[in-house]
Amino acid sequence: PEEYRPEDLPFLSGQQYAYTGGVVGILQRTRPGACIMVGGHHSEAMNIAETAVLVGAITITSGTYVSNVAVLACASDYILIGEETPAAGAYLSKDPAQRASIRCQDIYKGISIALIILGSFVLTLGSNFFVQLLSS
Repeated sequence: PEEYRPEDLPFLSGQQYAYTGGVVGILQRTRPGACIMVGGHHSEAMNIAETAVLVGAITITSGTYVSNVAVLACASDYILIGEETPAAGAYLSKDPAQRASIRCQDIYKGISIALIILGSFVLTLGSNFFVQLLSS
C-alpha cells in the first residue's frame, strides 16, 4: 500500500485496439521483467504477448477466450489453461476457503469421471441399470 501510486495505473482506453497500442507502448518504454496477462483478451492477445517477448519479459498468460489458447501457448513462456487460473489464484492466496472450493471441485470431478467409466463398463456388459436410472 505504501508503494501505491495512481500514475502507475493509467487509463489507456475503453476501445480494444487503442488499449492494445497503449499496453504495447508501455511494454516498449518500461521493458518489464515479467508480463502477466489474465482475463478476457481477444484478438489483441497476440500483439501484447509478442511485444512482451520482444522486450525480454517472462510472459505468463491465461486466456478466457478459447480460441486464444493456441496463440498464447505459442507466444508465452507459461500459460494457464481453463480452470488452472482460479486454482493458481487459490494456491497463491493461501485462502482456506478458496483452496477448499478447488479441492471440492476436484473431488466432484473425480467422482463424475469414475461414474462415467463405470457406466460405460456396465453398459458394455449389457446392463441397462444406468439407462433406467437416468430415464426415470
